[in-house]
Amino acid sequence: MEDGVSHLVSGYIRSIGALTKEESRNCGQSMFKAFGVDETDVTHDWPKTLAAHADCWPQHLHNGMRALAQELPRPDVNGALRNVSIPRVSNTEKTFRH
Repeated sequence: MEDGVSHLVSGYIRSIGALTKEESRNCGQSMFKAFGVDETDVTHDWPKTLAAHADCWPQHLHNGMRALAQELPRPDVNGALRNVSIPRVSNTEKTFRH
């Protein structure tokens, strides 16, 4: 069995404690790989940003990944990570916390 995040129902709470910074970054990288996110010409370290905003807490990391995932299909982004607005992702992630 592989380590990873399970597919739990939204709103379900399972205490797993904080992740390490490396685990948080790996989650972001795994998300990009799993969903085929176009990382061509990306100059921003998104996995590092997601981990930093999450402060290593799984739910906050989940919120950041949700916010980023909402940005990717926008017409002005066209699925390319290099076109995603950092402030927009940050603001959306913050709304998920409340």
